[in-house]
Amino acid sequence: MDENTFKVTKEIEKLNDQYTNLAQQEASEKTDDAYSKISEDLTRLRSMLLQTDEYSSGHEVNRETTMATLSGDLPSYQKVTVIYEYDNGKALVEDTDGIKHLVDQESLK
Repeated sequence: MDENTFKVTKEIEKLNDQYTNLAQQEASEKTDDAYSKISEDLTRLRSMLLQTDEYSSGHEVNRETTMATLSGDLPSYQKVTVIYEYDNGKALVEDTDGIKHLVDQESLK
């Protein structure tokens, strides 16, 4: 997974949360317009994913470890779960708050 693909997946996650919040509201013209906008955004993001390296190779890991060095928003010694490791040297990890991050594999212990 590359940085662009990761950013797109985070945008999809954000739109999904907005969609869920709208689904809980009473139907109105305003919510109908918002549903349409979110649907358009999701379609755009799916298209972007298809144009990026969506099918990059790697393998599922699912192991707990800690960060050896600072990487993005994650400080060293932060506990994380490695979900996936990619052949390009990146790893998809989840922190203790359930937030996913794309980090360099070298930054993991």
